[in-house]
Amino acid sequence: MRFFVSIVIVMGGASVAEAQYAGSTIGVVATGTSANDELTLGGQYSLGIEGEHRMGVGNWKGTYRATVGYAQSFRTTGRSLFPARVDAGIRYDLLEDRRRPYFAAAFSYWQLTNPPSGYVDPTRLVAPALRIGYEHYFATEISLSLEVGGAWFLVVDGPDPILLDYGIGLRTHY
Repeated sequence: MRFFVSIVIVMGGASVAEAQYAGSTIGVVATGTSANDELTLGGQYSLGIEGEHRMGVGNWKGTYRATVGYAQSFRTTGRSLFPARVDAGIRYDLLEDRRRPYFAAAFSYWQLTNPPSGYVDPTRLVAPALRIGYEHYFATEISLSLEVGGAWFLVVDGPDPILLDYGIGLRTHY
C-alpha cells in the first residue's frame, strides 16, 4: 500500500512540474492599441479574459487564442467598446526555460461593438499580425507575459491601415 501511495504522490508532483509545458492557458490581460484615423478608432485600453491553446513540437507551436473584454477610448470619454478577438497562427519560443522570449505570426479577427458615431468601416476586421513577446513563469503553472505587435487590417474598398497593439497578461497553464 505504501508503494502505491508513493507512486501516486510522485506522479502528482511530476504533473505539476510539467504544467508550464501544458498546451492550454487562461488568464486576464490588459491591452492597448494605438489611434488610427483611417479606421476612425481612437487609441484605447482594455481589460479582458484570454484563453490560448498551443500545439506543436519543440519550439514551434501552432496557436489559437480568444480574447473578450471591455475597452475604453483614450480620446472620447464615455466611448466604450466590447471587443472580441480571435487569433490563429504560429509561435516560436526562443527558449524553453522559465524565461521565454518568442515571436508569432497570426491572422487576427476583431469584432467591435458599440462603435463611435460616424464610424463607417466594418465592425468585423481581419488582419495578418506579427508579435514579439516575453513570457516568465513564476510558478510551474503561472506566467506573466508582455507582448507588442502590429496588425495590418484588410478593409474592403478602403485603405489597409496598420494598428499597433501591446499587452500584459497573467495566465495559468493547464
